[in-house]
Amino acid sequence: MAWIKLDHNVPRHPKIAGLSDRAFRWWIAGLCYASEFLTDGALPNVFIATVPRKAWEELIGADLWYVDDVGRLLIHDYLKHQTSKATIELERRRNRDRRTAGTPAGPPEKKPRPEGRRQNEQAVPPKSPAGAGDSIRVRREHREQAKAILRSRMGYCEHDPQCLNQVICLDLLAHELAQKAKAS
Repeated sequence: MAWIKLDHNVPRHPKIAGLSDRAFRWWIAGLCYASEFLTDGALPNVFIATVPRKAWEELIGADLWYVDDVGRLLIHDYLKHQTSKATIELERRRNRDRRTAGTPAGPPEKKPRPEGRRQNEQAVPPKSPAGAGDSIRVRREHREQAKAILRSRMGYCEHDPQCLNQVICLDLLAHELAQKAKAS
């Protein structure tokens, strides 16, 4: 995936500050198009056909877009601020080679799990509070509450934002909710 880069001062730049909202949006759309399709700042006729005439004229008048000697519409100083197609393709090739290094023409190897965590580990629910001889019963409503809590945390667990075993966390959270329900 390619990204566009904008300086935090862009809205205050004299060329940009004078643009209408519509022209500003089309300038950003042009940057995004050139980045997505790796055109090195050239905007093809397919894209230009979607730009309203007034916005197109405003962007050319502000020297943000220009027509070169060959007749192509280009974004002014695109390669000065954005990553070139050649650089992006080289980086993609390096990443692909790095992922497939040392493996036959098959899929890349899985990333190793963080140290100290094994895939087969089973959660041991916390013990009942001292003095309470009976066990805690986790009910369906506790599990549903625990799922809702984990969902509200965007799927991450409170103890470890890089948690790889949310089933264990779900069980522990459901057990905590059952303990609280029993205590009250």
